[in-house]
Amino acid sequence: MITRNDRTKSYLANKKDVLYPSFKNPDNKTTMPMPSTTTYKWLQLNQRVKRTTEDYRDKYIKWYTKKYGAPEKFKWKDMHIHHLRPLNYGGEIIITLLKIR
Repeated sequence: MITRNDRTKSYLANKKDVLYPSFKNPDNKTTMPMPSTTTYKWLQLNQRVKRTTEDYRDKYIKWYTKKYGAPEKFKWKDMHIHHLRPLNYGGEIIITLLKIR
């Protein structure tokens, strides 16, 4: 938390004091949502949502293109697709919970 001249602003950071990334999609102008916390509990492998061999990258690209159209200001080959909440910390495999970065 930073305080300046009677104003306070909170920043999300992990336990190593690394700020949560901020990303604005250059094509559709949406902003990656911020989680409410970074203190998720690490889950043991048997407690996590199971990864599958299904290609979620291709599924996400198809979903994104249907919803927003083909991107004009970035190339998919340059993008990484991430879970908003990593599976190690209780995230789920749901297309709308994946984001590009």
